[in-house]
Amino acid sequence: QAARARGDAARAAEAMQRACRAGLPAGCTGLGEAYVRGEVADRGRDLGYAARLFERACRGGDARGCALGFGLDELACAAQVHSSCVRAGAALLLGRGVAKDRARGEAMMRRACAAGEPHGCYNLAVLLRRRDPAQAATLRQRACKGGLRDACAPASATASNRSACTACAAAR
Repeated sequence: QAARARGDAARAAEAMQRACRAGLPAGCTGLGEAYVRGEVADRGRDLGYAARLFERACRGGDARGCALGFGLDELACAAQVHSSCVRAGAALLLGRGVAKDRARGEAMMRRACAAGEPHGCYNLAVLLRRRDPAQAATLRQRACKGGLRDACAPASATASNRSACTACAAAR
């Protein structure tokens, strides 16, 4: 941060890259911000990579990384990047970087599924498993046909596999 304050963005990005590689979540958040601003020499402005860095930071417990990642995913979802709809929906369902909002999270999963994103269909199936078992089965089939192998397992196996959709399991 000190290097960036002096106007040396490239040196600051290098320091954040070392911190992120060392497993420091705040370093990943800072590096993600540098990619958003286009201050990293190897890639310039790379919002996709920034989103992955924010996700890594969030998983490491950095709340700022969670919030920044959600913001990027929400924008990307609006721009028809449907994998981002899945990530934003999961963040809403878990309350990761944003207030929990089951209705909005489910709507994001529906949007992703309608566009053919298998993870959106599968996550939506897990959410609807008890409320609408017939629709959940249809959504699992769509996810399976879309190439998501976990969705191809029998429903009873999926019901016992809590890691299959942690966002959905947490929102039930």
